[in-house]
Amino acid sequence: MLRDSSLVIPFMKSFSALIIAIFVVVSLRAQLVQSGTYNFYDGLSRGLIKSIAKDNIGFMWIATDEGLIRLDGHNSTFFKDELAGGFAKGFLARPNKPLLVVHDYGVTEIISRPDTTYFRKVLSGSTIDTDQQLFFPKSLYEDRHGTLWIG
Repeated sequence: MLRDSSLVIPFMKSFSALIIAIFVVVSLRAQLVQSGTYNFYDGLSRGLIKSIAKDNIGFMWIATDEGLIRLDGHNSTFFKDELAGGFAKGFLARPNKPLLVVHDYGVTEIISRPDTTYFRKVLSGSTIDTDQQLFFPKSLYEDRHGTLWIG
């Protein structure tokens, strides 16, 4: 029995395309994305969020006018008294170095460990404009030479 080759070839092309499409769809995997919401009932302050950064061990940090919040994916910890005057403005995340936070009264280094967190003052600020102290700093930048620029 002879088959009509004009029908077999398009069928084989369509069948092959279907098999390839199924293989591609089955082999693709979507990246898992975790999401959630936090509010002041979960430990976040009622103030505005000024900045968000991730430190070198994976904690997420949130800067607010009332202090800092550290999120570990399950719990939040509020740090109010660790910054002089509160009023955190922003962060500078640096590879293989502790996270820096700029606040109204200077710049502080956040030294994160899985079980504890240390804060070390890097530069002091003042409410009086002088040549010796920072006057309400708002931003940080580190250039390729490691020089810290403060705005």
